[in-house]
Amino acid sequence: MTNVINDLKKLPAFNLNIVSKYFNSYNYAKLFVHRLRKNNTLFEIANGIYSFYNDPMIYATNIYYPSYLSFSSAFQYYGITTQLPFRIMVATFKNRSLNDIELIKISDLYGYKRDRYNGFDIFIAEPEKAVIDSIIKGNTPLDELNNAIKICDISKLERYAVRSGKKVSRITGYLLEMNEIESEILRDFLGNDRNIAYTYYEVKKNNWMVRQRFQ
Repeated sequence: MTNVINDLKKLPAFNLNIVSKYFNSYNYAKLFVHRLRKNNTLFEIANGIYSFYNDPMIYATNIYYPSYLSFSSAFQYYGITTQLPFRIMVATFKNRSLNDIELIKISDLYGYKRDRYNGFDIFIAEPEKAVIDSIIKGNTPLDELNNAIKICDISKLERYAVRSGKKVSRITGYLLEMNEIESEILRDFLGNDRNIAYTYYEVKKNNWMVRQRFQ
């Protein structure tokens, strides 16, 4: 029994299917998990998903694949902001709230890397992708985006903006200009397009055709 627990503790999170492989019985696996939960050794972090660890950073990006820390959580991890988000913000393929974790749907999941945290692999957006994700969702304070741009690889940020389309490219171009960076790449990509990009961020008068949307 101890060996089973030690093996499972090597995982950031697991489900009953994994537990049942040790006992060749799904019903006994349920009983095993029930006993561990009863003595507060094991935590149910989502429906049918468990962890021995009461630190959501360990398992937040190991519940669904692919997924990665992004938005304010990525900026906090990189030391860009000292503000702690109410929940750990994770980009993945669906929207869902799980206790201390907010899963946020992003249609194009790329631009993230593996890192080590307290002995476990976690996945985190590159600074450039965290900026793009934040622009797409409009869920990150503007000052955090401006601080993040200061550590971004600008050419990579431009590539990611182009990949995300003209609206994101306009807002990215505007943010770069606010940080005294002119992007000819984004200007060229937008060409003669005259569509306005609306955002909930407060914006200054600009020729990127970025306008504030009022609720």
